[in-house]
Amino acid sequence: MGSAEKIRILVVDDDEVQLSLIVRWLQKLSNESVVVLATSNVNEAIGRAIAKEFDICLTDLDMPESNGIKLLKAIKDADPLTPVILMTAIDSRNALESSLAFGADDYFLKPPSWQDLLSSVDFQIARLKRFRHDFPS
Repeated sequence: MGSAEKIRILVVDDDEVQLSLIVRWLQKLSNESVVVLATSNVNEAIGRAIAKEFDICLTDLDMPESNGIKLLKAIKDADPLTPVILMTAIDSRNALESSLAFGADDYFLKPPSWQDLLSSVDFQIARLKRFRHDFPS
């Protein structure tokens, strides 16, 4: 991966206010090597996963038309190495266990601590860059 290659982060949340907040926050706090994409539609996100249009996904777990587990499975089926960070307002051990069982890379209760979320995103970016350096395509 060349140093100029940007990391693409997809944010998925059915709450437009929350979606906008997370996108603006990531754009403001991230460096220029990150592009932030957004959608409130799980099926669109699944299509983007299949087309490999992003490198990292931050997604809500509970959405009316579908859920984050369905999206998580689709992302991991398309590329098992794509990091997925789940966020939810539901404080449930079952949701946490299901998320981790299907390959979630991190899990946050809403509203997340912005610093913790940024640390998780930074960790996933560093992991991706290290993997791409060690195993170029």
